Amino acid sequence: MSVTPMVRTQYWNLSTNTIRSGSTNHGESFTDVESGLLPLSRTTESSLHSWGVADGLAVSAVLDTAGLTVAPGAGLDSLGRIVALAVGGVAIVDPAVDPGQMVNVPTVPVGDSGLIVPTDSAGPGTLLLTIAFREVQDQGLLFNAPLLVHTPWLRLLAPDDVPDDGRILVLASVTLGPGGVATALDADRRHLAGLPAGRLELRSPVATGGPAPDVTQQEGAALSIPADGGLLLSARSDGSDVPLLSVDGALASLSLLSGGGRVSVASPGPARTTLHVEGEPVHSGGTRGGFSFADRAVGSYVDVPAAGERWEWYASAGAARLWSGTDVLSIDMTNKRLTLPGGQLAISVAGDPQRIVHVEGSEVHSGGPAGGFSFADRAVGTFVESPSAGQRWVWYSEGGSAKLWSGRDLLTVTPTTNGGVEFGRPDAPATLSLFGSRIFDVGGGVLAIQSGGAVVAFNGGDAVGIGTTSPGGQLGVESIGTAIVATNSQDGPFRSAVQASGMTGVFAQGRRTGVFTSGGSVGLVATGPTAGQFFGDVDVTGTLHKGGGGFRIDHPLDPANAYLSHSFVESPEMLNVYRGTVTTDLDGDATVELPAYVEALNGDLSYHLTVVGGASTVGVTQPLENNRFSLHTELPGAGVCWLVFGVRQDAWAQAHRIQVEEPKPDQDRGRYLHPDLFGDGAARVLLDPEHEAMLAGGFPVGD
Repeated sequence: MSVTPMVRTQYWNLSTNTIRSGSTNHGESFTDVESGLLPLSRTTESSLHSWGVADGLAVSAVLDTAGLTVAPGAGLDSLGRIVALAVGGVAIVDPAVDPGQMVNVPTVPVGDSGLIVPTDSAGPGTLLLTIAFREVQDQGLLFNAPLLVHTPWLRLLAPDDVPDDGRILVLASVTLGPGGVATALDADRRHLAGLPAGRLELRSPVATGGPAPDVTQQEGAALSIPADGGLLLSARSDGSDVPLLSVDGALASLSLLSGGGRVSVASPGPARTTLHVEGEPVHSGGTRGGFSFADRAVGSYVDVPAAGERWEWYASAGAARLWSGTDVLSIDMTNKRLTLPGGQLAISVAGDPQRIVHVEGSEVHSGGPAGGFSFADRAVGTFVESPSAGQRWVWYSEGGSAKLWSGRDLLTVTPTTNGGVEFGRPDAPATLSLFGSRIFDVGGGVLAIQSGGAVVAFNGGDAVGIGTTSPGGQLGVESIGTAIVATNSQDGPFRSAVQASGMTGVFAQGRRTGVFTSGGSVGLVATGPTAGQFFGDVDVTGTLHKGGGGFRIDHPLDPANAYLSHSFVESPEMLNVYRGTVTTDLDGDATVELPAYVEALNGDLSYHLTVVGGASTVGVTQPLENNRFSLHTELPGAGVCWLVFGVRQDAWAQAHRIQVEEPKPDQDRGRYLHPDLFGDGAARVLLDPEHEAMLAGGFPVGD
């Protein structure tokens, strides 16, 4: 729609409130325009159209910014007046203008993109942006009659102040925040102009050739309301109306192409049948839902068929049913069941079926989460859902294995990657009987081998691997957790969790822990010329008792050919030693700073001072306090070597003081820690006496 500014001559003299006088017959013109042409035009528009926005008048905003933009366009109010926002025209955007004011009314021009309605003084809240018909008087050219200029009035009004009668047109619902910034726009209450008609004709231009060509238009289709109500869409063909779509007066029945034809739905090409649907299923629902089709040899609709004249697919109670006078076939989705009442099912059978289900030409397949083949004990006359004594059996497959089930899985057959097969019962106790021996699993991941005699032997030099197919010895164990756990649950002589003998009884090498042992009395007992050898750090959290000790290192002067050994410094007390040097000042004084832990860790401190580089008296002037002690030399600037001894007083040390002298217990009397130093026949003191016989005579396997 093209909209241009509207201007007309003002025939009414606002100063005298009379019709303007003069030689132009203003009185007659005023009557013709104001009482004739304008009422006629407005009556025509309001009769042939419903009020609302006709074209354009789009409203836009920038969120969180003040101001609304209204594009050029036009609307029609309920009085039949055109309200036009035309490029080159003017409009009123001041909401405070007196509605009856005709002169000296402030206006704004309308540009190519429309105009901006200010909002900075409005809100916050939700308002309606409206437009209404209005004219203002302009003097025009000098000595000419004044002009009436069409100036639509755009305002932001409260929703309750705008009646829904069409005198004021709503363009948009606007939500404003503080400062009048726009936060939302909505089309609420924006009406569009309409065209009421009893019959709407759709025409198209046509041209004819020949000796006398012409160009005209012709009716192509019509949308109308029949005399009995409803709706009719018809097309014009060969001078007659062809019904395309009709709705009855009760608005309960719709007909398409009642004169014959084909309907295509979502099909890219022409319809191939009466109803041709592509892309989606055709749906029929409700209490009479279903799809009915007739025997092609039957020419009429048979309401109650008796011999297959009409068939109907429908769904009821969760099942799809094929009906022809009675249900012939049903498919139950709840129980996943197909039912042929009283019949037989033949698949690829040339003649009559010989069983209820008769299949020829291929194997029978059953798949899915409940797939399998069920068969009953021939002595059981009914179907047993949960068999407990072999009344019914099911072969099925799961996880790549074939399983035989009767209340529970009783046999599993699984192909192996090397082309073999393994069978058994993987999830419950099972037993394989071989002559007088048995291999069985009692559950809980325990495999047992029970001999019919007294020995289970691996003969022929076989190596045994647990967790590995390449054992490093006769027995190899590999595990991501603890490889071997040995527990002796019976106390008595020769009862040990692990007994080992050889050139090396136990060789252990761990990434973190080589051997972990625990015992009620002794966790680990070792003997030999070298009872134990450790390559790495050794942590002892308890008390370490030894006959002697020291360090052995490669000799610093000849590391390739000699060792250097030093003995430990021993004491009947738990002594700590701190040493250092200090030089006294010009007054002969010096202070020694010690770490903060020294005073907390030690008690019963003793001090040892030696002057280096000369003879001088020296003494402690202030014992250790606040982690420091002071000394004094007779000579100033003397170097002093100092030693501080302290007895441990931490919690562990106080609870585990060394008993310097103690009598031997009864079982150790007459025995020695080092019997080789006390002559022939001297016996060894052992932490557990039963180990003496084991060390002397090997490792017996029984009492």
